[in-house]
Amino acid sequence: MATTKHPILWAGIVVALWALATTPASAQQTVRVGVATIGAPFSFHDDATNRDQGLMVDLINEIGKTANLKLQLQPTAYASILQALITSKIDVIAATLPVTPQLKMQIGYSQTVYTDYDALIVTKSDSTQYATYDDLKGKVLGLQKGIVPLTSLHTDLYPKIRIYDGGPDVMRALVAGDIDVAVANRSIVGYQLKIGAFPTLQLVPSFKPTTFGDIAFGLRKDDARLTGIVDDALSKVRAAGTLQTILEKWGVQ
Repeated sequence: MATTKHPILWAGIVVALWALATTPASAQQTVRVGVATIGAPFSFHDDATNRDQGLMVDLINEIGKTANLKLQLQPTAYASILQALITSKIDVIAATLPVTPQLKMQIGYSQTVYTDYDALIVTKSDSTQYATYDDLKGKVLGLQKGIVPLTSLHTDLYPKIRIYDGGPDVMRALVAGDIDVAVANRSIVGYQLKIGAFPTLQLVPSFKPTTFGDIAFGLRKDDARLTGIVDDALSKVRAAGTLQTILEKWGVQ
């Protein structure tokens, strides 16, 4: 006796089989990325385009494509971004996040993305090939706060040392003639010069840095799986030359 297929039941079976055939073997993992809204060139929220931008944003997007991750970028104030990670409101921190012993007690890190250091800036009319801080003898020296410890300098060589809160602040002071030479984070200086903010200033390539600090993505200490995924993808992005391209795009390399 022939079996009659119920048309509705048969249609349901066909749909179910089609869904199985088109479902990927491994669904995309959703990763919430906290993007610090202030901290160019590493991360910032661009009000003009209403988009999160910066080299860490470009890089996490490349990592997401490489590792088949579904990223949810969440603009986050820098002051609260660490707590957002610890309390699992986000999974990754994309920001100017330094690798320090103190922070290592609270969070985990990816591989190092960039190593920042102190850079010397002068006016374009100054062609002196400065190599060390001692070469700046007799100059009024402007320093970005926290970049180089005063105890490491022969402060008696300079008639005056002035401290400024940020890299752009010390660069503005140099343009105004308040100081003779300026020292700030290489990343900040490079970015400011890249966007043409200080056309009369230049980096001194002969200057030898004395302080270094690593920047990386932040992750929860107990999230070894995601850390491994990010590190593996970061290695591939680095090997492909894409990381170098991103660093150059933002003027930090």
